[in-house]
Amino acid sequence: MPGWIADLKTDVESNWTAWLTFSLLTGFFVLGATVNAGNLYLAFVARAERVPSGVPVLPGLVGLVGLGVCPIPWVAEHAWLALILDLSIIPTLLISVPRILLELWQTGRFNRVHLYESLNCDDGRVSIKLYRRGMGVVIKVFHREGATEPGIAESSGVYQWTLAGASLVLSSEGVRVSFRQDEAGTLECVDRTGPVYPPGLFFPGLRLAQRQ
Repeated sequence: MPGWIADLKTDVESNWTAWLTFSLLTGFFVLGATVNAGNLYLAFVARAERVPSGVPVLPGLVGLVGLGVCPIPWVAEHAWLALILDLSIIPTLLISVPRILLELWQTGRFNRVHLYESLNCDDGRVSIKLYRRGMGVVIKVFHREGATEPGIAESSGVYQWTLAGASLVLSSEGVRVSFRQDEAGTLECVDRTGPVYPPGLFFPGLRLAQRQ
């Protein structure tokens, strides 16, 4: 038996936990990075209409840890290469992170123009948050007797809003909801067209008080 094989066998026997961790994590890294690379090819090269869902960024982080615990010094020293070999990290940094930061900026309190909360919703609480540039967020929190009660706890949706005089209109993908605002700033739902989710989110006569 060559000497280097004997040395490797001895090293595996003495550091079997490190080798096991290295093998499992690196195997996940290789599989995940391969899937992500295939998805990028389908999305940007083949221009496929449907791209299977992958797990961006995570394989690179797992590979960083897996290669870092490898008992072979030169492999551990170059563990950072996993972050480059997982090709999903670059699009995430260039596309997803700026998009998330933009959304956080748009929906920050400093960009909120109006806040309304429901007065007569028996099965929960409806909040309408209107932000600058015409973006609105509708949130419904359902009343539940306890944490174990089945059903939806909370739902939300994004709408475009226009406010003209005493009329507020929310619209989104075939849905249009109209409200009438009185002198005290209270909204009342007067019309709704198109399906909304969850059902009953907007109903005629729904009233919301202005909190801001």
